[in-house]
Amino acid sequence: MSLTDQADLAALTGFIGRVQIAMAAAGVAIGNSTLDPNNTLEVLRHGLATKVLQDSNTWAPQFARAVAAELTYVPGTPIEDTDISNTVSAVWNAMAGASPAP
Repeated sequence: MSLTDQADLAALTGFIGRVQIAMAAAGVAIGNSTLDPNNTLEVLRHGLATKVLQDSNTWAPQFARAVAAELTYVPGTPIEDTDISNTVSAVWNAMAGASPAP
């Protein structure tokens, strides 16, 4: 998919809405998971979950761009909900500014 196709997809209101729901689901799952306050990765992931759940309208366009950039998509074909949800999960650490320990 070209960068133009990715940008067009990321700007679609319906796509942003679907990403926003996937973000909420991921945020709830992460927020409900056990938090080790000594694990920086977990702290950042949980922090993003709180931000996303409290203000999803701000985060939705940002996630939509990241998801569109990572999603395997052929313009004109349907995008499955599971593909969006899985891609939201795949970009979560990057969006949180977190990376796994080496």
